[in-house]
Parts: sequence; structure tokens; C-alpha cells
Amino acid sequence: MRARLFRERNPDAFRILTEASPPVLAKVPIEITQQEAGRIMARALTVGEEEFKQASSLAGSGKVHEAISAFQRLRQEYPATWIDRRSEERLAKLQPASPRPDPSTPGLASKYVGDAGIEHDPDVLFADNFESGAMTKWDQQRGRVVMTETRPNAGRWCVHMPMERGKNHGGDAIKWFMPGADAVYARLYVKFSPDYQYNHHFVWLGANQRTNKWSAFGKAGLKPNGTYYSTGMEPWFAWGKNPPPGEVNLYSYYLDMEPDRKMDKYWGNNFFPPGPGKGQAAGEARFIPKLNEWQCWEFMIQANTAPDKADGKQAMWVDGKLIGEFTGLRWRHDLDLKVNCFWLEHYSYDEGDPTKQYWKDSQSVWFDDVVVASRYIGPMKK
Repeated sequence: MRARLFRERNPDAFRILTEASPPVLAKVPIEITQQEAGRIMARALTVGEEEFKQASSLAGSGKVHEAISAFQRLRQEYPATWIDRRSEERLAKLQPASPRPDPSTPGLASKYVGDAGIEHDPDVLFADNFESGAMTKWDQQRGRVVMTETRPNAGRWCVHMPMERGKNHGGDAIKWFMPGADAVYARLYVKFSPDYQYNHHFVWLGANQRTNKWSAFGKAGLKPNGTYYSTGMEPWFAWGKNPPPGEVNLYSYYLDMEPDRKMDKYWGNNFFPPGPGKGQAAGEARFIPKLNEWQCWEFMIQANTAPDKADGKQAMWVDGKLIGEFTGLRWRHDLDLKVNCFWLEHYSYDEGDPTKQYWKDSQSVWFDDVVVASRYIGPMKK
């Protein structure tokens, strides 16, 4: 009876749901199978409409960040449907065309030629230019971490982290600066080998409990329970849509993060330029770092000011240019939970690495001139 009424009242919809290969399926992206396209169309005609109304309600009530995230998710779940088109229209109104201009105040590095003496600045939490020729300033290091005099960014030394297929997963070094700060910026110089492909994880800022400095580690696939939060500045391959080494994005774990609806896991949420919402991979505003060239990377976390306020943010820069700024984030409900760890990491060639099909026998990254501070740092003054 219900099927007959649905057919009589919605003949076009009924045809889409019952035809083996309706013409509308020819409009969906080529990488989606007809079976998957049929499922998408069916959902768009049922639960999709209600989800679109909920996203519109968020926008109407002034919850802009949540609305942006909701419309972006709808575009991913309902490609080539009316929901995709209408969500794109709503996003165009909610998102600014470009990120807010950089602040006119120069970074603290502008006061120190060649970063000389920057480690003594009262706003600096940690600094290492590697000129000691050793990793003695770091609390822990693992894997392939090699000091080298070969073409550093500045001075005599830099650190080389190679990864070799079947032998290692790269290398890393960790520095804690307890108790931490509510806003933390990390600046470093990065160079990828000329034949570099992709990696799994990269540099990272984390907030750990004072009584457990490891509380933010080992939490892949889990939603934060209030004892940690983190974000990493990483190059993302977008399933092969981005050329090596991938586009820069922020990979974040926070209280209000969204789950992976296909895997029922809380993998880190990706934030793609320009902001203030999460954006989409391989979009018009993507930034692809150059290979075999030193570049200045910087990223930051600013924690929310009250347990129930989503007024936290994060941002990232390359060579002093603001690439993305993302607002409306609730990182914590305990105001004592501050950012207190920097992880210099080059990680890949592991079983969970989604870039497996692109692996080479080896690839390398070099790091130099690391500074972590409680305010914007900016590129080294030459």
C-alpha cells in the first residue's frame, strides 16, 4: 500500500529507485559505482532531506561553524544530488572567499637576525637550531634521526629523517614543555627529498594532562574524553588527487569532532584551507609544498576559554603566508588542560598507511630551526 502511494505521489522518485540504470546516475562522479550511486539517491530522497533541514537550522540559529561542517559533510555524502547543489550554495554564503589577512604585527622572529638569541625570548617555550650537532634538547627520539651537515636551512647542522621500506617507519623526536600554554605556535623549516611521494603523519602539537604526559598519545580512532587534544600540520594525498607531497592541512582531535561514518571510528578530522570551516580536500584553496626546497612551516592551537564555549581556533602558515584559519572549536572542558608538547615526526610505511600504493623504496625529510612559542613566530630574519 505504501509503495503504491509513493509511486502515485512521487513518480519520478519511484522511477529512480526502481530503474536498474536511471539516466541521473550518469551525472555522478566516475569513481562511484552505480550501486553506490543508487544508494546515495535513495538516501537523498529520504533521510537526506531531513539532514539538510538540520544543517539549515544550524545556520539560522547562528551556529556558523557547525553549519559549515554539516553542509560539507552533506556534499561528501550526497554527490551529484540536489543536496550537493544546495549545500554548495549555502557554503558560498557562509564561508568567506579567503582567509582573514595576516596580522600587521610581525612575528617574534623579526627581532632576532638568524634566530640568534631567540631561545631567550620570554614568549619562547622551546627552540633548537640543531647547531649542537646532537638531539640533546629533546626529551625522546626514536627511529631514523640523523644529524647532518648537508645543506641545512641555516648554520651548519640540520636533522635528517629518512624512511626505508621494510626497514623502518621514519623517525621522530618529542619535546614536552609543562605545564604548557593556552595558545601555542610551532615554527620549523622543512625540506622534502626531490623524489618524495606521501607520508602518513607529520609534525604535531598536543595537550596532555600534567600528571600524564602521554595522555594525548596512542589515541588514533578515539574521540577525546577530556584528558587530551591535538592537531598536526600534515601533507595529505587526498587518495591520489594531490601531487606529492600532498596539500597542507590540519589533522585534529577535539571534543566536538565528527566520526568517520563509514568506519564508525573517530579518526582525526581534517581542516583544509582557507577556513573558518573544515573545507574540502583537493579544493581551489589547496597549497602544495615544493619538493627539494626549504620552506618555513608554522601552525598553532588556541584553546577555548570556557568549558561550554566553542571559541578555540587553529591556523597554519607557509613562508609567513596565512594558508588557513579555523574557528569555532571546543578543544577542552578542563581549562587546566594546556598545549604542552611538540612532536617532530616523519611517519609512514606502516600497515595502516593509506598511501601504500605510492610507496617508494625510500624517501626523506629534513628539519631545521625549530621554535615553539606562545605567540606568532614568523620566518627567520635574514
